[in-house]
Amino acid sequence: MPTHVITGAGSGIGAAVARRLHARGDELVLHARDAGRAKELAAAFPGAKTLVGDLADPDKLSWAFSHQTLPGHVDSLLHIAGVVDLGPVGELTPKAWRHQLNVNLIAPAELTRHFLPQLRLAQGHVVFVNSGAGLNAHADWSAYAASKHGLKALADSLRRTLAHHPLLTGRLERDADGGLSVVCNDAGAMFAVTHSDQVMPDYGPDRSAKQDLRRYIHSVNAFRVVGHDTPLLTVKVTHMRGGGSVLGVAVNHSVVDGSGYLDFLRHWSRTHAGHDGHAAPYDRALLDGLAGEARPAPDDPQYQVVTGRQKFGFIWRVNSRAWKVRTVTVRLTATEVLALRAAARAGQDRDLPPASSAVALGAHLWRVLGALRDRDPGAEERLGIVVGLRAVLKDRLPHGYGGNAVSNTTAVLPAREAGERNQHRATDRSLWAK
Repeated sequence: MPTHVITGAGSGIGAAVARRLHARGDELVLHARDAGRAKELAAAFPGAKTLVGDLADPDKLSWAFSHQTLPGHVDSLLHIAGVVDLGPVGELTPKAWRHQLNVNLIAPAELTRHFLPQLRLAQGHVVFVNSGAGLNAHADWSAYAASKHGLKALADSLRRTLAHHPLLTGRLERDADGGLSVVCNDAGAMFAVTHSDQVMPDYGPDRSAKQDLRRYIHSVNAFRVVGHDTPLLTVKVTHMRGGGSVLGVAVNHSVVDGSGYLDFLRHWSRTHAGHDGHAAPYDRALLDGLAGEARPAPDDPQYQVVTGRQKFGFIWRVNSRAWKVRTVTVRLTATEVLALRAAARAGQDRDLPPASSAVALGAHLWRVLGALRDRDPGAEERLGIVVGLRAVLKDRLPHGYGGNAVSNTTAVLPAREAGERNQHRATDRSLWAK
């Protein structure tokens, strides 16, 4: 049975909607401003659950909900509660303004934030019951009309922004051939607003924000993205105590690379400022077509397809042992890097392009680490390689291409060959993998 969260179910439109849904057997979660009102609603709608929190004080809703059990499944959130205190601008006090804005505008936004995860999983709906005052303001309806205009603007801006980015509101699914595709089903993005009890740090050259990124970015479990109805775009606004805000935007790496991410931010900024802008092309077929021109990998058992289960197992092992890993920083001079490159090129396969400094250095580190591990000569040593294709394909992809033009592959060598003193074998493996 569908589950509905309803505000304003105690009277008027809210009560009428609740009665209709209750009569057809749907599950109801009825919002109440206090425990006494919750008891009355429970008596009026047998079997319904209640949720207590004062809409007039939206800053405390998170605290109130943290002491209650929120429904794990929600098909619709109906914002029906509303208050009105009539009076012209010259007569309304700040208290009257705050009360109406809190109940009619800010609280619905806060409630929506709390229930967005459940609504996305159910592909549910958010319903804002508005008023004619949200379209036309009259002299004595100033504060009420302002709150209703703001509510309409909130819904409109969310809808219009996401309409231009169907890929970012879609979901990542596995294809029959094992590849990944985004299903543009308008399942939605994550938009969260939080308040911090800390003042804005003095970020700059002497203080990096890197250590605080987790605080400003809405984290997503990397293992629960494909096939789990997980938002690919998450936006988090953190308002700092004493003024200032931090905007955190995260886009799943399967959808965009660094350049695509920055292009999206630039487009969003121009749109927000009222300037013309066009969303970047994301057509995956562009890359698929180019892949058809790539030369096949050599018929070599050192290259193999790694299944998702194997990759998950490897990452799990790495993370589970990460606390034991020791980090060592090594600095190589330009002369040393050039020497490594010269040595790599001297013995490499002539059918391959000359090894770059990055390839030569990577192969050298692979060889050194293999020697340090001192594994059985027949054991496999693997090197994961991230390949950036955007610069190479700049003449083949449209300007501002928004897809992910980064790929990865794995080169494999027996430990006996990875640890050999001459590094041409490791270099060749790296170049073939790229």
